Amino acid sequence: MTRNEHLLRNSNIEDALTTAGWAWQAKVQIAPGQISISGSTAYDDMRAITVDYLLRFQGIPLAVVNVKNKVKSAADGIQQASRYASRLSLRYSVATNGIDWVLKDNETGGLEILTSPPEPETLLRRMEFPLNQERWDQVFQADYPLVRQMRPYQEIAVNKVLQHFALGHRRAGIIMATGTGKTQVILHLVRKMLIGKVISSNRVLFITDRAARLEELRFIFEQFPDINSVVLNREMMISADEEAVHLATVQMLVNQYEGREYFRDLPPDTFGLIIIDDSTGPGFSRGLPVLKHFANAMQLGVSSFSGSYMRSLAESGASTTQAEWFGNPVFIYGGMQAIDEGFLAPYRMVIRHLDTVYGRSSNNPFTNQQSYNVRSPDYIRIIADDFWTLLSQEGRTKEKTIIFCADSTQAEFMVRELGHLSGDPGYAVRITGYDENRNQLVQKFIVADSHSPRAAVTVDFLTSGPPVPDVRNLVFMRPVHSETLYQKMKACGAHLSIASDKRFYTIYDYTGVHRLDERGTALESGENWTLQTDERHFRSFLSVGAGFSVETDLDGKGHVHLPDGQKLPSDIYVNDCRRGILSLCQNNKGTLYAQWVNRVQRQYLRENLRFNNISAEVLRVILNLPDIDDVDIYAKVGFQLDWVPNRVERVESLWDKGMSWLENEGSTASIKLQVWQTALDHYCLFGIDDLENAQIYMTPPFTQQFGSFPEMARRYGGAARLREDFEKIKELLYTSELH
Repeated sequence: MTRNEHLLRNSNIEDALTTAGWAWQAKVQIAPGQISISGSTAYDDMRAITVDYLLRFQGIPLAVVNVKNKVKSAADGIQQASRYASRLSLRYSVATNGIDWVLKDNETGGLEILTSPPEPETLLRRMEFPLNQERWDQVFQADYPLVRQMRPYQEIAVNKVLQHFALGHRRAGIIMATGTGKTQVILHLVRKMLIGKVISSNRVLFITDRAARLEELRFIFEQFPDINSVVLNREMMISADEEAVHLATVQMLVNQYEGREYFRDLPPDTFGLIIIDDSTGPGFSRGLPVLKHFANAMQLGVSSFSGSYMRSLAESGASTTQAEWFGNPVFIYGGMQAIDEGFLAPYRMVIRHLDTVYGRSSNNPFTNQQSYNVRSPDYIRIIADDFWTLLSQEGRTKEKTIIFCADSTQAEFMVRELGHLSGDPGYAVRITGYDENRNQLVQKFIVADSHSPRAAVTVDFLTSGPPVPDVRNLVFMRPVHSETLYQKMKACGAHLSIASDKRFYTIYDYTGVHRLDERGTALESGENWTLQTDERHFRSFLSVGAGFSVETDLDGKGHVHLPDGQKLPSDIYVNDCRRGILSLCQNNKGTLYAQWVNRVQRQYLRENLRFNNISAEVLRVILNLPDIDDVDIYAKVGFQLDWVPNRVERVESLWDKGMSWLENEGSTASIKLQVWQTALDHYCLFGIDDLENAQIYMTPPFTQQFGSFPEMARRYGGAARLREDFEKIKELLYTSELH
């Protein structure tokens, strides 16, 4: 927001919002923005996604407001406001220039031009939400304890469920990718409903198919003294009448005594709210009789994967699907959105074509075979050697790895091979359901340190355990036919670890699991996956972040996978980008570079590029343009340039032609030249955005030469002069003479 926009906001917009009856928050950061893979810091302020205002009524988030300068039309801001509202699953977006107000219903697409902000009652009435919900007022307005800060999308998830129940519905479903905080949502949802006393008998039943999950939930609930929680067992079943959150495994509930399931010992009105956790797959089908028995209770199904939620659960033989029982989900927050917004780690997919791998071995035992037994010692030995070679070439043998094997025997062989290759018998450890000390092994493995074991070799045990944030590699040595299981396994690497500077993870695919990424459906081949022996079929599959991936075969032909699931040939994607870039810069190359120089305009340009699926990282891969500034990539594509400079060439040209004015700065000339030499060296590696981040000037390359930032600014001639010179240097850096 410019200074004029900031003053405008303070002068009359907030007064108008208050008069209309809104409670509001200014400058709300929706998300930190996609993680920076190679920058000096994990998050870049320029990528942060921030709304000018988030509007609430009686504690309910209802709309976002985008503010434009009064010399611009309010309508200029509605597209961006709608994108932000979409990120938060909000139906309404508003844009204003302080004079006019534009309201958009993102569900119907309807637009209205108003002379003042819409009133919250008007929006609630259109949503058919009762305005006299005294029974629910206390629920919506209950605070969020600062035990853990709620992310905006988590708060929206809570409110979406509350609104659904407040409208009289008895069942609701939400979908949140693994690692995005389902536990936070469940915790605060339950707390709000208990405080508001909208749960009959104030008794809650939480169902999961994992005993370890119960212990996790019990520990978290214990942090809130106003919530009583208890883990149910057989002896307690007939006395589950206290006001509490009752935690139970579905296996215990459906166990039988004299031919009668345990849960049937409880009257149907025992619980007022039932939550079935991670209800994808067999857990839902086993728990369905429980849900039917307590059918009068409010019920919430929490799932991790939208595809499996909406499809028939053929794996479990269930006749009733989650979608049929819970209806369309009231809230969805997927993994790709979480990666784009900076809450989950992006990943790269390394596909190892087994003919290529085996072909490297002089003792290839599979020369004349097209199908390989994944349990054979030869298979395990050669895969272990290949994986170790890849890690060694990149100097990453000390990184933490999870390896998924077909069975415990294969896992044991893999542990031995890695111990031999690393020279450390403790390098890898087997953690499977057959290992009696598995829980102790898991606890040792999840500790973020540099000690052994570095690799956990499992079947799928770790998909149901606690997260291991510093895992940087996943290896698939077993075929996977279930999308649900694949997504759970993939999520083992999705947690970010800022403490250990983990910003992405790598998937090594030896069995074709990438097909589940591409198609979202189970593999059709048998357990011994049939592989193409023609090396021309080898393909690389690289995730470049924000939901984009680039697929390339050895013939150079490629496809781009877009965040919305589309798959486009690379040449068509480039042509689409060309049209989009020309449109955004009014078909003028000078305008493109002028937008890039201005920090605010650059942020707005990036947002529009992202909205139009134009990714500099994708184009960099397709066109093989390493070390090229993003804007030069856009210029090359948009204006079909034969040549564009890399960042080093830009800096060299700047020193040759554009920095002589600093030499005439008298006593400060020397310090100024040193400052910009250091800064531009940094630009060569990381780009212009880093130089606009104040934290950069507190890093060793600067502090070792100039001391603290205040000291550097003082020696320079003042912070204002430093900023003024920086703006001039940006203009000179992106001069059109090089284009």
